[in-house]
Amino acid sequence: MALLPQFWLAVALGIAGVFALRISWARPSRSVPLNVLGWGSILVSSALSAWAHGAWGVAVQSLFAMAAALLLLVPSIASAPTWKRKPVDRGVHASPDTKGSMALGRRAATFVITGPVALFGALLLALALRAMLAAGGGSEADANVLVLACVPIFWGILATILLMMERRRTQLSVLATLTIIAVPLTLLAG
Repeated sequence: MALLPQFWLAVALGIAGVFALRISWARPSRSVPLNVLGWGSILVSSALSAWAHGAWGVAVQSLFAMAAALLLLVPSIASAPTWKRKPVDRGVHASPDTKGSMALGRRAATFVITGPVALFGALLLALALRAMLAAGGGSEADANVLVLACVPIFWGILATILLMMERRRTQLSVLATLTIIAVPLTLLAG
C-alpha cells in the first residue's frame, strides 16, 4: 500500500502538536493558545490520517506522535531533580473546619464535576449531533449508534479538559458553554 501525501502531512501535524504541547507544559503557567494549537494539531492529524488510510492510518500516525513525545520527554526524565519531600500528615482531622475536610470537599467537587456532570455534558453534545444527523436525513439507527459511540469519547475528552483546568469558575464556564451550545442545537434540529 502506497502512503498518500495526506498521511505524511498528518504525521507532521501530529509531531508539531506534540512539540506545541511540550513547549506549553514546560512553562511555569499553562499557555492556552499553545494547548489549543497542540491538541488541535493532533486532532487534525488524526482526522487527516483517518481520511487517508482509515484506522490503520490513525494507528500508524499516532506511533510517530508518541515517538516524538518519548524523544522529547526522555531528556526531561533524565535531568529531573530528586526532591526531598516532607512526609504527608495523613492523620484523621476531628474538626470539620480543618484543612483536611476542605481538601475532601474540593476532591468531591472535582469528582462530581468530572464524573456525572461531565457525563451529562457529553450526553447533551451527543444528542445534539444525533438531532443534526436525523434532521439531515440520516436514519434513526445511525443516529442512535452515533450517540452510543460519541458519549464515552466526549466524556473522556471533556473530563480530561476539566481536570486540566485550575479554577472551578473555568470548569463551570466550559460546562455552561457546552450546554448553551448543545441544547439549542438539539431543539432546533430535533
